[in-house]
Amino acid sequence: MLRRTVETLVMAASLGLTAAAAEVGLVRDGRPLATVVLPSAASPTLQEAAATLVRCVEEATGAVLPVTTAPAEAPAPGAALVLIGAGQPGVPADTIPAGLDEDGFVVVAGADRVVIAGGSDHGTAFGVYDLLERHVGVRWLLPGPDGLDVPATRSLSIPAGRHQDEPVFFSRLFSGLRGETQVAWARFNRMHGRVSFHHNLIKLFPPETWTKTHPEFFPMKDGQNRYLPPTNTTHGWQPCFSAPGLAEEAAAIIRRAFRDDPALRSYSLGVNDSSGHCRCPECLKRVPAEKNFLNLADYSDLYFDWCNRVIDDVLKEFPDAWFGCLAYSEVAAPPRTVKVHPRLIPYMTYDRMKWIQPEVREAGHAATEAWHAVSPTLGWYDYLYGSPYCLPRVFFQHSAEYLRYGRDQGVRAHYAELYPNFGEGPKPYLFLRLWWNPDQDVEALLKDWYERCVGPAAAPDLARYYAIWEGFWTRDILASRWFSKGGQYLAFNNPGYLADVDLERIAESRRLLESCLAKCQTDRQRARAGLLARAFEYYEASAVAYRGQIQVNDVPADEAAAQRLLDAAISGLTMAQKRRDLVAAFAEDPVLVQPIGLDRAPALQGHTWGGGGLWALVDWLKAGPNPIRKRFEDLAGTSTVPLLRDQASTLLALADGRAEAVEINGSFENGTGTQATAWSYWRKPDVPPEKPIGRMARVPEAARTGALGLLCDGLLRGGPVGTTPLPGPGRYVAMAYVQVPAGHDAKGTIELSVTPSTAAKKTLPSVSSGKIVPRVGAWTLLTVGLTIPDQPGEEAVTTLRIVPVIDGLQDGGVFWLDDISLHRLAP
Repeated sequence: MLRRTVETLVMAASLGLTAAAAEVGLVRDGRPLATVVLPSAASPTLQEAAATLVRCVEEATGAVLPVTTAPAEAPAPGAALVLIGAGQPGVPADTIPAGLDEDGFVVVAGADRVVIAGGSDHGTAFGVYDLLERHVGVRWLLPGPDGLDVPATRSLSIPAGRHQDEPVFFSRLFSGLRGETQVAWARFNRMHGRVSFHHNLIKLFPPETWTKTHPEFFPMKDGQNRYLPPTNTTHGWQPCFSAPGLAEEAAAIIRRAFRDDPALRSYSLGVNDSSGHCRCPECLKRVPAEKNFLNLADYSDLYFDWCNRVIDDVLKEFPDAWFGCLAYSEVAAPPRTVKVHPRLIPYMTYDRMKWIQPEVREAGHAATEAWHAVSPTLGWYDYLYGSPYCLPRVFFQHSAEYLRYGRDQGVRAHYAELYPNFGEGPKPYLFLRLWWNPDQDVEALLKDWYERCVGPAAAPDLARYYAIWEGFWTRDILASRWFSKGGQYLAFNNPGYLADVDLERIAESRRLLESCLAKCQTDRQRARAGLLARAFEYYEASAVAYRGQIQVNDVPADEAAAQRLLDAAISGLTMAQKRRDLVAAFAEDPVLVQPIGLDRAPALQGHTWGGGGLWALVDWLKAGPNPIRKRFEDLAGTSTVPLLRDQASTLLALADGRAEAVEINGSFENGTGTQATAWSYWRKPDVPPEKPIGRMARVPEAARTGALGLLCDGLLRGGPVGTTPLPGPGRYVAMAYVQVPAGHDAKGTIELSVTPSTAAKKTLPSVSSGKIVPRVGAWTLLTVGLTIPDQPGEEAVTTLRIVPVIDGLQDGGVFWLDDISLHRLAP
């Protein structure tokens, strides 16, 4: 799988190249000279490649090249042929060299023809797209028609010679693309996943069939009795890898799959999700006492030995087959006494952006090298998420560095959860380029992308815009509370990184994009710049609203201060509404669509972002008629911003006593000893049970009102959990007060989370206040609101779970919690 690139003016003699034939003309002065020739039974892949060639040549020159599947004959004098695909008349049998990768290709131009042939139809198509890029100047910068850049010319020729290329990483696949527009864009940029590796043993041995015929293939999870999964969708089990006949049956099934589908190139041996390995005596003989680095039983020797036996059996009939699996859970560590089969690719899962941190990078390198010592070929599973990040998460140079390192350690296949946010500009494009060849010059690739995207005059502004965010994600983020050394991936569902975004950075980004747009010269350049600017509006609204939410405000001392606070809250909530409106609008845009929406996680919803200052004005609302109350009443009645209207209405209802208090013992006055009635204490991790991480206890010093409050200290993650029955549907608001005691550092974060459940015990999506860092020595109010609809029967929401979720107190942090309350607002 070594990459080979050949570019020379030495031609195959059979194409008749002479010293005088320096190029092959396709178009002259807007007139077509060439005919595109496809094999008579051309596949859809080749047909798309030919259509793309014709379309791009027409856009460049105005000339339409005819397409035929008739056998190629010598063209008329001055005319030419473009032969797409091997195995047709006019294409020499030795055009494709032995050992060329399936995605590799050869482009040979000379005399009166151009031949484009690959190791497969995909390789041939990639040769067409490469020719368009090299000789027509085509760039697929972004999905959609505006993302295509084709320079205009009246004449078009292909220089005589031979060009051969193939990818360094032979399997390259993004997940999370939305719609054919995005998928086609990735395909033109050479995306092609060729290895199956996901969870698959449940499909190889579907329980509803195999528990009846071979119950011995299923695990003794308790070490004594076979566990027989009841359905084909029941997870949490693995086959008994020591069971006689299991490997042979697996091989027979896989051989049938390859026979039934000649296009099949790989098969997944990935373990099932959610553990459940066998603990029978024969299996346990191969499981060492020492656990793996995830503190799980190490089944790697047993599992990979079984995989090797299956693969050897299949290769007897299908010697070119590939197999994939996940280095996951109990098989996450490299095997200790077994070498992994060279046709099996274990995929190592990790968010390698985290390698910007030296200790994390060192550990990641050690893990990769340990795997490479037992497996000649590796796959990398990465987390490149664009959405739901609320900023462009770009790390261009870092990407190239770790991809080159992977190449040197036997990595030959890549899979990444992308879920693109094309406001990240060249990021997905760059990864596809580097997956083909990681030795390409990143700065040259970026310069080309910027100039082709918005034009040479505007490109420096666009480059500076992305440099701002590359600096944020590769340098500044290391000092953020949000960045974590542990875990497989960064917390993409937690927008806490927005707390580290200074608004000067946002203002400079806006200035650069406006300058960029003003300097564009063509309609397509302006369309692309406008698309990136539109995406930035979402980033800007998110950052401004979030900063407004985490800003902790004191009760204003006078009306002028109250007016300023109200103005800021109006501005913040307006931006919170804007970000939600933008995401809704993006859903109709094939490029800007956010595959992971804001309701994926409570912390992303942002219903209250920017409005924290409103709650500091409650006393003004209770004080009778005054200018502040009048503005609230106007906002509640006439505001066109739904989030602002709802917040104003909620505060007026609370101030006027038009809210029903739901009893939840939120002041922790009732209880026994340190334990509060109606609350449980959740800690993660809570092992070993005799020495849990952190504590929660009722103590007098934590009281805001009454005699007791809740002390929370030392928690890695956790909080009090209260579940309460609801009196009925309606609008609810939950509140909680928190502070860092005087004399302690402000460590850790907290958010108030509320989760509804139905009469059928179905858990619905949570809503959250968003994370904040509480003030030292002063109480901070957290609020979250939600509407419970009136639903019939089992669909009715009957309970709410309220959790102040605390993170990051494990290094001596302390919080006091008190006066958690739940209110149902009157209609």
